[in-house]
Amino acid sequence: MFWAAFAGATRRTGLITLFGDPNSERGGANSIVIRDLYLRILPILMANEDRNFRHDNAPTHTAYVLRDALRDMEIEVMEWPPHSPDLTPIKNLWALMKAEIYKLRPDLIHMKNNEQTKAILVETAQLAWDQLNLDQFKHLSETMPHRVQAIIDSQGWYTQY
Repeated sequence: MFWAAFAGATRRTGLITLFGDPNSERGGANSIVIRDLYLRILPILMANEDRNFRHDNAPTHTAYVLRDALRDMEIEVMEWPPHSPDLTPIKNLWALMKAEIYKLRPDLIHMKNNEQTKAILVETAQLAWDQLNLDQFKHLSETMPHRVQAIIDSQGWYTQY
């Protein structure tokens, strides 16, 4: 699992590989892992920004431990209807990333699911993230008002985004 964020057209994190919490029920990247990431990254990323954060509304991102951490950092989370992943522009970046990964390593699709393939995927994903053009980030940032209006117009249902 990967995590990344961007602020406007010029500020972005690196692509961060998330490792699971061995103490969690399924061993995955739970809200504690995400909270620790937020505490390390968001104050730096959002310095001098509007302090309004957007995420995809996934349960891991909306847990109380994360709400409390964001409140303590004085970072406001944009509210939107549940089941509206089309509001967050990072989803578009994941699609661009996937296309770039397969362009760089088309053989990944046929590789076995093992540690060697995982290492290749992580390395290729890092390279793909670094190759994303800043204009793509700028464009996605500029679409936010249109995304919000589209959700309002569709009364919370899916949109073209």
